[in-house]
Amino acid sequence: MTSSALVCVALRFEARAVKAGWPDADLAVVGMRASRLDRVAAHDGPVLLLGFGGGLRPDQRPGDVVVATEVRDRDTRA
Repeated sequence: MTSSALVCVALRFEARAVKAGWPDADLAVVGMRASRLDRVAAHDGPVLLLGFGGGLRPDQRPGDVVVATEVRDRDTRA
């Protein structure tokens, strides 16, 4: 059986925003550039990455939801 989703954020203020809207979220603050990913390595369920992406595009507004169309690293795409 897999565990519930783990929500990862970079910054503490993002964690506070998540907890305000989702009080029972299983939450990990992983740092900028996910520098503390060791905190999630043992998690065996789905992982959600949430946060603020200020200034990514001029047509984005507060409250917009951005969903990845692909996930990739230097060698692979999914």
